[in-house]
Amino acid sequence: MPTFGVRVYTPTSNPSIPGDLDGAFERVQAGDADVVQEPVEQPYGVRDCAVRDSAGNPIRIQEAP
Repeated sequence: MPTFGVRVYTPTSNPSIPGDLDGAFERVQAGDADVVQEPVEQPYGVRDCAVRDSAGNPIRIQEAP
């Protein structure tokens, strides 16, 4: 099953400015998504988290470095 990803940017959508992964995670967690992985810094330098939506689809959210 493919994993869909979302990159989080600031409201200006400028990839050179980090987004708010923790805020996005809190909003998703407040909905009906199942948490697979809380926000964490990966060894390759990206902060991300993973959830499943109500249909069971995996979604990975990354914060732009």
